[in-house]
Amino acid sequence: MEERKTYSEKLKDPRWQKKRLEIFERDNWMCQVCNDKTTTLVVHHKYYESGKEPWEASDDALITRYEIEQLLLCELRKKFSKYFVYRLTKSIERLSPGQTIKIGLKKGAR
Repeated sequence: MEERKTYSEKLKDPRWQKKRLEIFERDNWMCQVCNDKTTTLVVHHKYYESGKEPWEASDDALITRYEIEQLLLCELRKKFSKYFVYRLTKSIERLSPGQTIKIGLKKGAR
């Protein structure tokens, strides 16, 4: 029986590394949110498919983003509701390069 691996360990698996490179190639080694080619890139799961390992995800479930976006999303998830972060993420994904969005937060709102 195969030993259970942490998610971090799974991301070191050669099958994930291969899938990751395929997604980078598909996305022309460019952040699909802002079209940046100069910042460290990561492959992000837009959604998770139940019961699948990271490397088994459908290509449609994966997107190339730059690393700072991932860090920002993690920080937002710590401070705001999942629904707020989901809506913000969807708004950002619809932006064209150079386009901005305005976010209004009420004082003390979480």
